[in-house]
Amino acid sequence: MRPRRYSGAMESAPTLSALEPLPGSTLAGRFRGVAADGQTWLVDICGDGPDARQFAHLDLSESMRAVLPPRPVPFAKRAMWRIVLGLLGTRIGRAVLAWHFERRAAADSSAASTP
Repeated sequence: MRPRRYSGAMESAPTLSALEPLPGSTLAGRFRGVAADGQTWLVDICGDGPDARQFAHLDLSESMRAVLPPRPVPFAKRAMWRIVLGLLGTRIGRAVLAWHFERRAAADSSAASTP
């Protein structure tokens, strides 16, 4: 899940306490800050000098998991994707899938053209 992006003038952005570099981050301009209400924000600073841009990201993954807990993938869907990916791994399987989808597209187009 992607973090929600704050967009707007930085004057209206939350006031963050001390920004600390993220450990293990490969980006030089990535920091973590904590707002007055206790929420953790990720701050990306891109560019140098007066042309630098700041992006603030609020991670909502924990609150989303509380509302919509993750569920296991149903067995039928897992089996279907395993078969499709197995077929895509072979030349004959790719030909079978191409034939199937061409036939299906032709049936859909002929059904759409008849009133």
